[in-house]
Amino acid sequence: MNKTVRVLLVIFSIILILLSFVFFIGNLYSVLNIELSTLELSRYGDFMGGFFGTILAGASILILYLTLQSQIKLTKNERIKSDLELINQLINELNADINNLSVGGKNGVECFYLMSKDFFRNPQHLLDMLNTYLISMENLIQIAKNSRYKNKKIKKSVLTRIYFNYYSKILWPVYRQYENNGKTETYIDIKNFLLNEIKHDDSKVILPKYEKISKKCIKYLEENRLIFGKKEHFVTD
Repeated sequence: MNKTVRVLLVIFSIILILLSFVFFIGNLYSVLNIELSTLELSRYGDFMGGFFGTILAGASILILYLTLQSQIKLTKNERIKSDLELINQLINELNADINNLSVGGKNGVECFYLMSKDFFRNPQHLLDMLNTYLISMENLIQIAKNSRYKNKKIKKSVLTRIYFNYYSKILWPVYRQYENNGKTETYIDIKNFLLNEIKHDDSKVILPKYEKISKKCIKYLEENRLIFGKKEHFVTD
């Protein structure tokens, strides 16, 4: 039963008991044939009026307080629900953007598998798209951490979904090893190629951002025992 309803029932019960007491006293005087003077009746009426008036005023204040508390709680729950819906919407939109990505004959996550030295020798927009997703992911993580939740379990569930989503759709596809003409190219090889050989200016901003988010992702998943291994395996230098 709602707390407000329980309190109101208690107040109503007390008022009924007091009213019953008043009628009992009145009937008692009648049965005993006790006559009261006008002055005594007036005093008795003033006393009972003040007594019940105080109780009713206190009850009104209490009811008003409980009503305000109920409205505040309802508003808070609506805000929590709204924040959660926003986060889910942002996750779905980010996934849709990645799934709709098309570069070099590849679609979705497979586009990041194209990353190789040969691929970056010609101008293309894959790094710019990666930067867009990284910015969106940063904002999404920040919103998720600052939002309100009913309990810590829900917050952990939301963050886990976000980090797993990043791990599978961005971190791993970009970091994986690449086979190119019989030679294995690692993320570090491609990073050095972009920074030192073709001197891709945007990569100076994009790649550090990717590494920063990736390390946070790995740390979170490891701390919650969702992946196993050492984060040192994610080598960036």
